[in-house]
Amino acid sequence: MNRRAFLATSAIGTKIALSGCLFGRPSSIESKEHPEAPDELDEESAIRFAKMYEEVTRYNEYIQNDSNIIDLDYDCYAAIERQSGNAFCVVVQCAFSVESRDESGRSTGEGITNPTLYYLTRGEFIRAETKRIRARTPTESSNDRYRGIRLVNFSQKEQTVEIEIAPASSRTDSRKTQFSETYTVRPHNGFTIERAAISDGIYFVTVTSDNSLSVTHEWEVPGQDGPDLGRMWSSTEINLGAYILPNGELEVRDIPEQ
Repeated sequence: MNRRAFLATSAIGTKIALSGCLFGRPSSIESKEHPEAPDELDEESAIRFAKMYEEVTRYNEYIQNDSNIIDLDYDCYAAIERQSGNAFCVVVQCAFSVESRDESGRSTGEGITNPTLYYLTRGEFIRAETKRIRARTPTESSNDRYRGIRLVNFSQKEQTVEIEIAPASSRTDSRKTQFSETYTVRPHNGFTIERAAISDGIYFVTVTSDNSLSVTHEWEVPGQDGPDLGRMWSSTEINLGAYILPNGELEVRDIPEQ
């Protein structure tokens, strides 16, 4: 795909229909070509590229696993999660519906993908898939507004990362730590850690990687009347990101309101 065609594409939802026989397997299923990373990178082109690339990636993965697809529809959302200088981190999440036909008849399905993170610089990008982890089991008194943390490894080395969360009022008292967990994060992968905080308030989050880097960040968890931050289709809201950058540096920062 040339750059002019790439920049001209701006639709958020993409409909992919595959023609086939009335019964049985589709007559022809071909993979889609990925867009090229834009040479001139800004917020708009970063979002557009990440969304398009994710749609094509998910589409190609689907047709590789199911040759009976006759219709596939994606509705993807993309937003800037982090920006530093000329580097952009874009989060993409997609809802999809699929229709298939085989000897037993027609079947339909739908689902939601886990968030995918893109780290983009001029002419280059890294794609990191995430898995969703629930830090706590919800109770009858809990609600989906409890905030979570995104942990992503953009480096080429497997990382062991420890996350500790404590209320700001008890930072010096280790017995007051509300959450402490260690994660092994493969290269270009990550976790969306849901329900990391159990109530609103101010917390200190300490993230330590296995290369002896440690960052402590003040994390504000708004109450139920606070803004919706990074919700998309997740069952919880994510408003804090911990990133291992391609050069191995560790960064912890708030995720802006989407």
